[in-house]
Amino acid sequence: MSRKFDFVIFDFDGTVADTGKGIFTCASIAVKELGFEPLSDAQLRTFVGPPLLNSFMRTLAVDEATAAKAVSIYRANYSESGIYMFELYEGMDSLIRTLHASGIKLAIASAKPEKFIRKIIEHLNYGEFFGAISAPDLNNTEPSKTALVESACAALGADKSGAVMIGDRHFDILGAKEAGVKSIGVTYGFGSREELTLAGADFIADSVAELKKILL
Repeated sequence: MSRKFDFVIFDFDGTVADTGKGIFTCASIAVKELGFEPLSDAQLRTFVGPPLLNSFMRTLAVDEATAAKAVSIYRANYSESGIYMFELYEGMDSLIRTLHASGIKLAIASAKPEKFIRKIIEHLNYGEFFGAISAPDLNNTEPSKTALVESACAALGADKSGAVMIGDRHFDILGAKEAGVKSIGVTYGFGSREELTLAGADFIADSVAELKKILL
């Protein structure tokens, strides 16, 4: 099977799976427990992509210490139930298996903590498919997307000229650019075509089927 890239790096939330329900539920619980007014749907959607600490600070207009409490509440609930509130996007399972079978090396670069990503990968029985997982730990040290992409490339032993980052938000596209790899923006997640275009995505896919055509 022909292929256009040797190394494919996926974001997770909004790219591999629709994880919105778990994220929105746990963010809402944290906000309620801290005594704030409920967040709107539009505000909750902004929690997908950027680091949680930044999201709580921005959305609630609070200091880092208060945001850290919100993150702690969020993660306690997410690790118990929210983590499994997701659905793979239509065609994603087949795409991952096809890419792996074609000899392409796969990785995940996500702002979601590594502990959670690994639990999800184990839950899906995808351990054999992903050669690297680049994600932050749970101590609130949240590296930039650029650092995550660079770490994934290093772990795969990737030649950046043959690597591509796939994501649904501008963070993913800008991280890829700064890391020196191509990028594919997907509009079926939580970002818009306008957002991805303005960020400078090299390619844009409106579905997993279109994504497959770009990759293979």
